[in-house]
Amino acid sequence: MNGRETLESIREINLSHIMLAQRLLREDRAIGMFRLGLSKELADLLSGLTLAQV
Repeated sequence: MNGRETLESIREINLSHIMLAQRLLREDRAIGMFRLGLSKELADLLSGLTLAQV
């Protein structure tokens, strides 16, 4: 695996993690914030991101 493939793999993992976090926050905000260790401000920011922004 070369450097470019490694960066692409990291990008895909990060995208998956952010999308999972958004889903947790949308399903049950309080539990999502607790499990992810997020403040209210960060939870607001994360859940408000559009797909393009992610």
